Amino acid sequence: MKLKMGIGHNDQDSVICDLCRHILIRRYSCEAFPQGIPEEILNKKNNHSKPLPEQGNDIVFGLKNNLMMPLI
Repeated sequence: MKLKMGIGHNDQDSVICDLCRHILIRRYSCEAFPQGIPEEILNKKNNHSKPLPEQGNDIVFGLKNNLMMPLI
């Protein structure tokens, strides 16, 4: 599993993680992936609706309580 570590991101890196209640203050880590969020999630190939096999916990994407998803 490739991980992307670092702090901050630019507008091109906007990912579903920005809307997730599990994201941590420090970018590219969250409660599900404290060592770094896998690139397949960051590059939008996986919406993290199911735990990854190598994840080690069952935390998945959860919309922040103060946000509403737009109706399309």
